[in-house]
Amino acid sequence: MSKDFYREVDPASDKLIVDRENDSLQQQPEKLTTFIRDQRLKIADGVEDTKQNVDKIKNKYNEAENKVNSKISNVYADDRNKLGLGVASMVVATMTGSIMSRRAGRSMKLITPLLLGIFTGMYVFPRTAHNVCDRVYDYELKHFPVLANKQREIKGELNEGLQDCRDFSRKFRKMINEWF
Repeated sequence: MSKDFYREVDPASDKLIVDRENDSLQQQPEKLTTFIRDQRLKIADGVEDTKQNVDKIKNKYNEAENKVNSKISNVYADDRNKLGLGVASMVVATMTGSIMSRRAGRSMKLITPLLLGIFTGMYVFPRTAHNVCDRVYDYELKHFPVLANKQREIKGELNEGLQDCRDFSRKFRKMINEWF
């Protein structure tokens, strides 16, 4: 058996032979290995905590991304093949509004491109526009109930006026047809 520099083992009892003169030399490597082991454990715990925190953040991000994707897929209901063409049409309409309002006042320069882009989007993506309007209305009901109720009243009055116009148109056509 080779002689250990710091320790000597009694071959009969397999116990350390403690030499009081070299006792400090025997304890130093044990203290050093204990210190290194403790530091390694601290570093490993720190790395594990960091890994868990990164995993939590990643999971939150994935949940938020999935939530946004599901909301978008629930809202977008039109043909997916026409998405690029529809977006291009909206961009062209917005630029056209910008060109049309070049010599107008500041408010018209802001409103005209925006309205042309929105109305083009409503024309190109009718089901999606309807879904977006429903979502906005649900949001307004939750957070601005007075505004939503006022909108409902205005919509009811507009529908009533539209029905009156249709009735008048039918009666007027009937009267014209009777004359001729």
